Amino acid sequence: MTPYYADDLVTIYHGDCREWMPDAGAILTDPPYGTGFAGVAGDDSFPFDLLPGAVPCVAFGSPKRHVADLRAFIRPPDRVMVWAPAFSWSKQSDRGVLYGWTPIYCWDTEPTGHNEPSRDVFTEHDAGASSITKPVALMRRLLPLVGGTVLDPFMGSGSTLVAAKSLGRRAIGIEIEERYCEIAALRCSQEVLGLGA
Repeated sequence: MTPYYADDLVTIYHGDCREWMPDAGAILTDPPYGTGFAGVAGDDSFPFDLLPGAVPCVAFGSPKRHVADLRAFIRPPDRVMVWAPAFSWSKQSDRGVLYGWTPIYCWDTEPTGHNEPSRDVFTEHDAGASSITKPVALMRRLLPLVGGTVLDPFMGSGSTLVAAKSLGRRAIGIEIEERYCEIAALRCSQEVLGLGA
């Protein structure tokens, strides 16, 4: 397949990952939950046969389908972390409150070095952060969990690729919608190595 965009570290393909996926050392991705990806309008399902493969994998889930996801994966994740863009610690207790959260499923990943479960709650307060668009800062924090060339088969606007490039990591992205390929290519071409947001 001919790349849509390529530079020294990043390669983008416009295509459908269900038809073709290149070899890579790891996967870090945010699958298209709630977009009718499985072909049913309004469906919130996910093509579970794509993840996990034979390489380390980190994949965002859907809070609405968390229990169903765990039952449907070919192989249960080794651990589940949480991304909570709206998270605050209660002043009256030692517990946190999640106002919006997204599960992060991990297979064969490197340890974080944290022993407390609360350390696996990733909080990002980027302007405009939502459960749909994942900030580059969050992807930069997740990339050390996996080694080698990282593949994002559901690339979207390219946050995983921008994060990888800013860390000097090789990355491959696949996106079915060309408008997102264009956005990701522009972001990667403008990114200054080592200074990613």
